[in-house]
Amino acid sequence: MSNPPFNLIPRPPHNSKPWEAKSSSEKYNAMCSWFLGHRGENAGIMKETMNSIVDQVKAGRMAFGSDDKACIISFHMPYLTTLTPHCVLKDFITTTSSDSTDFKDSVADLQAGISFLGKHLSKHSVPFFSPRYAAHMNSDISMPATLGYLIAQQYNQNNAAPEGGPFSSYIEWRVGQHLCAMVGYNSYFNSASRQPDDLPGWGHITACGTVANLESMWIARNIKYYPLALKQSMAPGAPFAFVAPTFNANLCTGTQKNFYSCDTWELLNLSPTEVADIPTRLFKIYGISPGTLAKQFEKFSIQSVGKERLDADFNITKPPQYMISVTNNYSWPKASAITGIGRDNLITIGVDNDARMDMGVLKSHLERRLHDKQAVYCVVMIAGTTEHGSVDPLSEIFEIRNSMEKQGMSFMIHVDAAWGGYFAIKAQPGARRRPDPEGAFSIELNDWSYNQLRCLGQADSITLDPHKSGYVPYPAGGLCIRDERHRFLTTWTSPFINVNQGNDIAMGIYGVEGSKPGAAPIAVFLSHEVIGLFDGGYEYLLGAAMLTSVKMYGHWATMSLESSTLTVTPFKMLPVERKRRLEGRIATSEEIEKEQEEIHSRIVKRRDDELEHDKAAIDLIKQLGSDTMVNAFACNFKFGGEVNKDVVEANFLNTRIYQRLSVQTVTDDLKDRPIIILRTELKQVDYLRALDNFKSRIGLLGPENLVVLSNVSMSPFPTTGQFLTKITDGFRLTAEEEIKNCIVRIRKQPSIHSFIIQGTNAVHLVYLPMFNVVNHCRQVIATGRFSDDVMKKYVEAKDRNKDTVFTIHTKSAALSDLKTLDQIIDDKKFVGDIYEGLPNVYGSLPLLENVEFTITGVRTNKPLDRASLRPYPIEMPFILYGTSTEYHIEHVLRSAPNAQLTATRVTLEVTPALDNSKAYTLMFDKHVEWAMQPFTCSQPLAFFKPNATFDITVRENNSESVSKGTVTLSKNVGDIFVDYEHLNEEIAADIYVMVPMDSKKPEQQIRTDVDNISQTLVSLFQSQDINWSMNVPSAIRRKLAVAAEYSITLGMPDASMVKPGAYFVIVSRFISKRPTLKSAQHVAWEASFE
Repeated sequence: MSNPPFNLIPRPPHNSKPWEAKSSSEKYNAMCSWFLGHRGENAGIMKETMNSIVDQVKAGRMAFGSDDKACIISFHMPYLTTLTPHCVLKDFITTTSSDSTDFKDSVADLQAGISFLGKHLSKHSVPFFSPRYAAHMNSDISMPATLGYLIAQQYNQNNAAPEGGPFSSYIEWRVGQHLCAMVGYNSYFNSASRQPDDLPGWGHITACGTVANLESMWIARNIKYYPLALKQSMAPGAPFAFVAPTFNANLCTGTQKNFYSCDTWELLNLSPTEVADIPTRLFKIYGISPGTLAKQFEKFSIQSVGKERLDADFNITKPPQYMISVTNNYSWPKASAITGIGRDNLITIGVDNDARMDMGVLKSHLERRLHDKQAVYCVVMIAGTTEHGSVDPLSEIFEIRNSMEKQGMSFMIHVDAAWGGYFAIKAQPGARRRPDPEGAFSIELNDWSYNQLRCLGQADSITLDPHKSGYVPYPAGGLCIRDERHRFLTTWTSPFINVNQGNDIAMGIYGVEGSKPGAAPIAVFLSHEVIGLFDGGYEYLLGAAMLTSVKMYGHWATMSLESSTLTVTPFKMLPVERKRRLEGRIATSEEIEKEQEEIHSRIVKRRDDELEHDKAAIDLIKQLGSDTMVNAFACNFKFGGEVNKDVVEANFLNTRIYQRLSVQTVTDDLKDRPIIILRTELKQVDYLRALDNFKSRIGLLGPENLVVLSNVSMSPFPTTGQFLTKITDGFRLTAEEEIKNCIVRIRKQPSIHSFIIQGTNAVHLVYLPMFNVVNHCRQVIATGRFSDDVMKKYVEAKDRNKDTVFTIHTKSAALSDLKTLDQIIDDKKFVGDIYEGLPNVYGSLPLLENVEFTITGVRTNKPLDRASLRPYPIEMPFILYGTSTEYHIEHVLRSAPNAQLTATRVTLEVTPALDNSKAYTLMFDKHVEWAMQPFTCSQPLAFFKPNATFDITVRENNSESVSKGTVTLSKNVGDIFVDYEHLNEEIAADIYVMVPMDSKKPEQQIRTDVDNISQTLVSLFQSQDINWSMNVPSAIRRKLAVAAEYSITLGMPDASMVKPGAYFVIVSRFISKRPTLKSAQHVAWEASFE
């Protein structure tokens, strides 16, 4: 199998031109045949080919054992004493069987199952096939890959060993060589151009990139420790002691030294190639056979004795480490844990403003390790980061390694190109060419990506995933290694040159996996063959998808021009921003807006056939977007004409947009999503100045982590027509709807305010706060009084229903009469309605209405905004208020998230007694709050329950301890209130259902409609068909047609937008409350009361 042809499949006669001679429209036509199509346009071809597959599978089964019908054997039946002849028939499934009721019933069950799965998969699966899907690195898979997988799946081959799948193992070997050639390694397909001593690369298919990264780390670890284990095998009395006096090592500095005389540092820094050469040199010099070396070396190998043993034997107190960018994939911490390297030894390196590894920081780390003599296993470069599509500076790392080797430090270089690997096909010699009038549908790599990806072939190992940018189905990751001998480091053998080069198709013995599907490499193989890995097909396909990506970038970069409230900032800077930074200054808003307008007019709004004749547009395209078609961006909003500066509020907006435009549950309605996108979080501790710069461009200030959105543009089709404009307009409208929620959170305005009523002697009102909505972001305890008549009725009702918390809510007959909480406290009185529990709709069935409460004092009035919060305390603090005849307690809200814990009529037993004129705080001595927080529904708070007794310390002014004793909660459920959901809601607000200013509906119809909308809202919230994570006004309009004719807002609407004097209803922010089993209307009451 030496020098095999690259293409294995004989081609039928073609009438079309060679690829290079095709026009852009002819290339586009060919590309259309590679996919089923997002509307199933090529379903006929798929059906016909699937029928052909079934026919071929049947023919294959008929051909195997064709003389079975005549075969007669004898075997011993366990219940007979003689041998019984038995005829083995060709047709085991006879017409008698297939005509039977049992057979037909079973087939009917199968068809019903397929129908069931087809219905639900089509309705609830993530629509990767659609150009509207732009989230993860997934897309419509190629039809050749799909059909290749399907035909191979019928044979169920196992590539764990050739005896489980000889042909599929051979195909996997070929695919590995395809990938090696693609990234620039020597392969058996280009061996004619190699020097005699050049070793080919080797590659194989893995389940995913995570497995490939793990295998690369396994190899790097074993290479690093191989010389140490070998030295032990040369010790006096050890098997290879006879070579110790004369065997030399080639140090990374370029000098030679006796191997056994090398110190630990020198052995840890032999180059990867030198380590791989050792077994061959031992054979050539001393005649040590591969079998003997493997057998004797096994007793000393890290694979056998473990890393800790070798560290101890060689006094390694500073463990070797990995270096990788902070943008690394989650698979790397996993791999470091599995290999025993440990996450603490996975050193993350900062990035520049393009999210590419900062090579200055890397060099500082390497120089520090060199000074401290702490070895480095490997430096991992990333070609195509998950969040940003960035390509690290590959061209620099090899120079850095050369420099470090001269100083005595060597390490492997791995490239995690799980996403960016296939883009290397566009960096091959001859691939770089400017789109001409016949090639504008497919664009080239930008200068940076081209110059980095052409260096891939110098890396020691590379991860790349055909199931990402190769457009093939899962599972199909891949690992390529430059020196094929390194694959033996994942086995218990030594890295000898295989004398039968090219004949080793035992793919499954190398690596982590055991059984592995032969169908996966066959899917990759057929996609490579049909689309054309080196014939121009994949290069064109990726270039077409890159054009989609650049146009998407253009939409994100210019969307702010089309909205008065929304701003969108791409992570990748505009060309003018980049240019000004190189000049040492910041681009002005005028310069940015001018370039946005140019991008909008020259690229976003133009057809492809117009772009192809515009050289200036093509030059601009090359400067836009990410390195590998992943567009990260962040949204912000304007309020009162000013851009929001609060990172937390911007995070809220981006998270809400993501929730609206993603698929997360089986009940999500995909029809509601004009586009599907991805969310990620950039951590300040990792991104440092790069994140500071991005926040500054967005208009944000603050040290918080930043939530960003991203889209991966893998579809090559959406640039046609106005499709991209349609889906990005849908995104903008969704974002503008969510901005209204942002404004509800930050705008302080008059509203309804709600309190728990405590006490039957003196009355105390405990405010029902929310951390995240400024209107309710206070912890308030007020003292006051009702009229005697109201007090009498309230106490009677309280005595009748001891299981219910009573609440009072301010009210108003007109929007203009609503007040802020500060106004109510300043007025020292308000009018409200009293309810048993919490109302769904204000004004609906109150216990007492139009009740006046007079405020005589305020025990607590403190803000709960982020600036006022502190870390969780050690002890759990409670505010004590009331008198010795009737004490009450309220948990101090020092941190968020938290729980509102309020109890009335508690029993206090302390020594010495307290002075009622002073303010005290109780500390629950045996409850360590920081360890208990946060409280959640999945881990409910159960200690704060009726009759519970707590050891306490009483403090005055939050510091001095003045008394100790116990506090016991009331036996009545209604005397205790627990909430750890509503308090922490990101957004929950009263819902105003009002009549628009221009409505012509009669009053009676308005009343009917408004009441219908409000009751439908109640019903949908209680059935959880609507919740606060949704955009409530949009959700109710989708559920109820008449709602579209009314003004539905969270929080009080602008008075100019609604009809004055018209009937309206306010649905309460407590609509999602969860009552207890004892019917107490408490918010999120989760404690289990006995």
